Amino acid sequence: MTDDSKPPVIRMNEPITLEDWEKGREARRLSGLKVAPASIRRKESSSDKRLRAAFGGKRAPVPDPPEETCPPQAG
Repeated sequence: MTDDSKPPVIRMNEPITLEDWEKGREARRLSGLKVAPASIRRKESSSDKRLRAAFGGKRAPVPDPPEETCPPQAG
């Protein structure tokens, strides 16, 4: 590993930047892929019929599309 690819050190009681958090998250994701596959979702389950009936043909609720964000208000 080069110094650029190492996750940053996160110190207690100090804020971190978004970039440092993202680097750390990427490192954790890559570590996890060494011990488990990326997708562990089942293709089928015994509850498929019930789930699909409850969620309109899908096995899980479909998230609502993102709403337009409002500009931040001064205050």
